Amino acid sequence: MKYFISLFLLVPLFSLANQQMGVDTLITKSSKGTWTVNYEIAQPVKRLAFIRNPDKSRIERWHPVSTEFEIYYENEKEYIAKKNRSTFEKVAFTLTPTYKHLSKDYAPFSPFSDGGMLFHSGRLFTCVDSCENKTNSWKFTINIPNDEHVIINGKLLKSTAHWLDSDDGTNVYVGKQKAIETDAFIAVIDMGLPAKIQTSLSADIPKMMAYFEKKLGRLPNATKPMLFASYAMVKGHSSQGGTLPNQIFMHWNKDDLNTSVQNEKFLHDTLWFFGHEAGHLFQRADINLLADNPNQSWIHEGHADMLAADVLNTLYPRARNYVDAKITRMKNSCAKGLKEFALVDAAKIGQFGYYYTCGMVIHQAIEQVFIKQNQSEHSAYAVWNNFRLAVQRGKEVGQKTFLDTADKLTKHKISEKIITFISSKHETPESIITDLTTF
Repeated sequence: MKYFISLFLLVPLFSLANQQMGVDTLITKSSKGTWTVNYEIAQPVKRLAFIRNPDKSRIERWHPVSTEFEIYYENEKEYIAKKNRSTFEKVAFTLTPTYKHLSKDYAPFSPFSDGGMLFHSGRLFTCVDSCENKTNSWKFTINIPNDEHVIINGKLLKSTAHWLDSDDGTNVYVGKQKAIETDAFIAVIDMGLPAKIQTSLSADIPKMMAYFEKKLGRLPNATKPMLFASYAMVKGHSSQGGTLPNQIFMHWNKDDLNTSVQNEKFLHDTLWFFGHEAGHLFQRADINLLADNPNQSWIHEGHADMLAADVLNTLYPRARNYVDAKITRMKNSCAKGLKEFALVDAAKIGQFGYYYTCGMVIHQAIEQVFIKQNQSEHSAYAVWNNFRLAVQRGKEVGQKTFLDTADKLTKHKISEKIITFISSKHETPESIITDLTTF
């Protein structure tokens, strides 16, 4: 391994279109560790809207510098406004730089044990009045203490950085730890993590990335994927991770990690997580969108779990019993949910986890039917590569194209059974799961 250090200055050159966005975002970390965000608007406005609203926790965690301002919650969205609702052009808040689990979203802050920090820029995205005008570009500046640096988009920057952000945002590292570069990725791995996890991240992730590259093709990004692994040794049992374009990240917010790593299941859980998230990186290629509605999330979440199962079975044969037991639990969980609600309704009733468990059931069914055709390749790769290629050639994103692809490769109308499976709740879900593979 070698340390990855690239010092350069991003010149804040923004196009006229981006200057017309209206809101400039300035993030500052003081030498005392205080985090603030300042919004400056080109014209007087009555309110700013947040584009990401998984809950109303900003009301408790963001503190207005001026008592004239407040964050209020209305129709499941959070807004910034003056208490008297008069217009304003500037507003500032001090932030609470601690980990916070957000359902169906990324944590705003993921602390490192040495005082470093990973933050999610998308948590700071705002729009003038509302975000219904398809705003998808945000101008950021960050100021940090002289003895720290910023790592963003694979670059290490000193003092001040400027960038344009979009889509789901990005994770930005601020701290003193230098990134480590391997042939497979660039990583910031918390030095406070137990040695077993550090070793696994250094050795297992490159193996997984190489395996998926053979199956799903090279990643299109010129920049190597970045891995962030952070650890806050605090009382609790929470952990959360995910992917953003060209990034895999994981945070442990717990005080018993040294004990946990002695358990083989915990280590297999960690490998499964990184297999799932590495799978997400390779799913997209140059597709920006996999599904056009949250209720289609079974497509990519179930597929990522299929990839995790395959990579563990292939690269870590000792994990086979773990994988089999996990799949059985997922199938049982899916059946329990299908008795209560239709899978298409899971997102709107706050049961997003069923897109993983039932998604796995669906993708496994495709695999079983695929095997009946004496196909030698794993359906998780054959179907996905063809689905992705169809979208690249102009077919619509999402469920219809995916199901058409599954029908073609399985040589059956499995799509009809999948539509039945996801469209309603079932009194006997075990039978409907079995029926997926019965022709």
